[in-house]
Amino acid sequence: MKNKNKLIVLCFIIAILFVGNVFQFWNYYSKDTDSDMDTSSGIIFGVYPRNAVPDEETALNIAEAVLVSVYGEDVLSSKPFNVAFDESNQVWIIKGSLPEGTNGGVPEIVIKKHDGTILKIDNGM
Repeated sequence: MKNKNKLIVLCFIIAILFVGNVFQFWNYYSKDTDSDMDTSSGIIFGVYPRNAVPDEETALNIAEAVLVSVYGEDVLSSKPFNVAFDESNQVWIIKGSLPEGTNGGVPEIVIKKHDGTILKIDNGM
């Protein structure tokens, strides 16, 4: 009988903890993506804060760091980088540039605004 009561209490505690976590997770995701949510606490339940790449400067800093690690310092010769935000896909698109009258490819990188995921790295034509 004692073991049965202990099992019931243990199941009850686990259920309360689980339901609490589900509600916290639900509240986190029910907010708008462009809200002024405090993301300074870092990762919640393995989910990255929303709006991890909030502006052009952050996107450019990430792009430069990634492109240098992939293509080396020479990639910086493609400056200035053109930064655009694709509102429909919520991604930053960063492309290098070439001097006028020059042919060749330029580096391009696409970064998700929501969590900073790198969706594309290319050095195409």
